[in-house]
Amino acid sequence: MILMRLSESKHRKRVFRALEHRTPDRTPVDEPPGWRTDVGAELLAYLGARNFEEARRMLGIDLRLIGAT
Repeated sequence: MILMRLSESKHRKRVFRALEHRTPDRTPVDEPPGWRTDVGAELLAYLGARNFEEARRMLGIDLRLIGAT
């Protein structure tokens, strides 16, 4: 759990540095807009991930869309 918090902190710091026009350690990565079910299933299988949250962590995604669907 502590490792997850440190990782989340790193993503948050990266995004805020970019928004402040300061150089982050790398460019923040955004989540693709809408994971297609067929492509998502293939991606999970390719990565060996159990779910999309694990795939996000494996891909180093820093941002995600939050809102009503």
